[in-house]
Amino acid sequence: MPEGGSSESAASRRFLDRLPAHVAESLTTEQRIAIVEAAREYWLGRPPVNIRISARLPFGRYFLTILAGPERRSLERLRVERRRHPWRTRPNFLFIVVAALLFYGAAVLALLFFTSAIAP
Repeated sequence: MPEGGSSESAASRRFLDRLPAHVAESLTTEQRIAIVEAAREYWLGRPPVNIRISARLPFGRYFLTILAGPERRSLERLRVERRRHPWRTRPNFLFIVVAALLFYGAAVLALLFFTSAIAP
């Protein structure tokens, strides 16, 4: 691992300092570099927007996941996933309708409230 005093090498040292001392001492330079590179690839490969919400509702536990970022999947993988997980399904349509109704309903209530059309 290069010791140039750069922020990258400082971050690498901080990362490796989190290992138990007996493990860190047993690593060769090559192993240390490989671990830091693997960790860097993992963190850089994560989408910038990663929202995961889990809610317990009266009729069961549900989750919502929103991921957004640059597309990194190959065209072949996109084709396979499009066939495996089509978005034009009845449950997806119902979810979009209910979410839109809730959003616009809240917007109308907020508008009425803030324009003093209804009293607090």
